[in-house]
Amino acid sequence: MKQQWKDLNRKRKWLLVVGMSMLVIIGGMSAYLLFLYQKVHHTVSGELFEPVTAIDSQESKHKMNEDDPLNFLLLGIDEREADVGRPDTIIVMNIDPKKEKMHLISIPRDTMAWIPGHGSYDKVNHSYTFGGVDMTINTVEELLDIELDYYATMNMAGLKQMVDAVGGVQVVNEFPFVQGGFDYPKGPQTLSGEQALAYVRMRDEDPKGDIGRNHRQREVVEGLMAQGLSLHAVVNLDGIFNVLAENMETNLTLDELRTLAVHYRSGLENINMYQIEGKDSYVNDIYYLQVSPEEITKVNRMISKQEL
Repeated sequence: MKQQWKDLNRKRKWLLVVGMSMLVIIGGMSAYLLFLYQKVHHTVSGELFEPVTAIDSQESKHKMNEDDPLNFLLLGIDEREADVGRPDTIIVMNIDPKKEKMHLISIPRDTMAWIPGHGSYDKVNHSYTFGGVDMTINTVEELLDIELDYYATMNMAGLKQMVDAVGGVQVVNEFPFVQGGFDYPKGPQTLSGEQALAYVRMRDEDPKGDIGRNHRQREVVEGLMAQGLSLHAVVNLDGIFNVLAENMETNLTLDELRTLAVHYRSGLENINMYQIEGKDSYVNDIYYLQVSPEEITKVNRMISKQEL
């Protein structure tokens, strides 16, 4: 009987230890989740949020509440010292939750486009230099005959920090080259932040020029999306939020981000990518990509009717 009592006490002690350990773990997780919520709220509502006049926010919110297809303008801004920067990456992202599809339409930066508010044709990415995000939104809407609902900009210098924050990205390089002091052999490889930034900036050694660079940019973006779900990214969410706060702007509110995460995530199951095609041309010895009306119609149907 005495031995049974000792055994029972021992079991109770171990149960108490296990229970206390779980309480500490759960308490720590709860505190961490509370910290993350506060961090997300502060980051999105205070540092990332930047409304624009070119987009009707009420109309966009109504479309989101109805689970209608949404169009996003994604800009990768290459800001250098003493320069306001220009978008090196211009992507229109269309998500249709009902059809469970997403289209990523890449617009080459040298595409000739009418710049509303500037009164002339120029390279599409020059619209950002002339009038910031608002003029770029108007230019892309005019070019593709679409309506944009949301936008997000990312400073390309922040790409380096973001890649490091998620533990690197995996790419499959199509041909060997050297850029920024780094060797990139042909085939699969994992890139650090500095390597990824040099990788997406390389153009001169690529026989495809800007088209090849756009491919590498999309490849790194896909790698970031994949790594964003990794354990390394989860345990370093605080660092990721810090990078976003320093380098990103969007007109998405926190509530809209929640709605996207819940109602629009099905679009991630079927992602189609396309790069706008055109004809090389020179005007006053300046290179442009001339896009035909037929190509514009094709891209418009991809976005408005989810046709590939």
